[in-house]
Amino acid sequence: MEHSADILRTNTALTTVGLDQNEIGEEGARHLADLLRTNTTITVLNISSNEIGGIGAQYLAESLRINATLTTLDLCYNHIGDEGTEKLADCLRNNTILTTLNLGSNAIGLTGIQHLADTSGSNTALTALNLSMNKIESTGAKYLAEALLVNKTLTTLDLNSNNIGDEGTVHLADALKINTVICSFIQVTFEIAHRFLSNRHLPHSLLTTIGFMTKEQYAWLMLCEPT
Repeated sequence: MEHSADILRTNTALTTVGLDQNEIGEEGARHLADLLRTNTTITVLNISSNEIGGIGAQYLAESLRINATLTTLDLCYNHIGDEGTEKLADCLRNNTILTTLNLGSNAIGLTGIQHLADTSGSNTALTALNLSMNKIESTGAKYLAEALLVNKTLTTLDLNSNNIGDEGTVHLADALKINTVICSFIQVTFEIAHRFLSNRHLPHSLLTTIGFMTKEQYAWLMLCEPT
């Protein structure tokens, strides 16, 4: 990974880098973080499924405080946990460049989600956030719902497979009635779909897509399509 980072360091044309499933680990993440501190061309970086862990996420978070070009970062399936998520959340408070962040399947629990929710209230750049297949549950959904009440930039939020349950869905649905920015919301399970489709919890008129997913079933409901 060090050799690859050295090559990328001198490349002034490449804008998209895909290094998913390469077992770079936390050491590889460190070399990439060093690269991002000075690189001014890479806008999209995919390092999903690389076992970078919380320490690797911390390296990247530190570089994002400096980097001024990266707009899309895919970190799914990296086991960054709450510690790594906290570091990323802290750097996002002042980052005005990154617009798309994928943190799916990273063993993120309530502590990590709370930090992300706190950041989402003040971040003015992020438009798409994937938190699918983590450990958000109903309490974490409440944290995110509170953030959505003040966030004015996030348009897409993926919370698939998080055991949010009925209570968490109510919190999110109520927040979406007030948040008039988010237009694509990916949720979980047909069992709680009625919370969104009932008169009491019908989201705002700008919401165009809600997804309800289980392991066996997948469906899209198109709501209030713009005329």
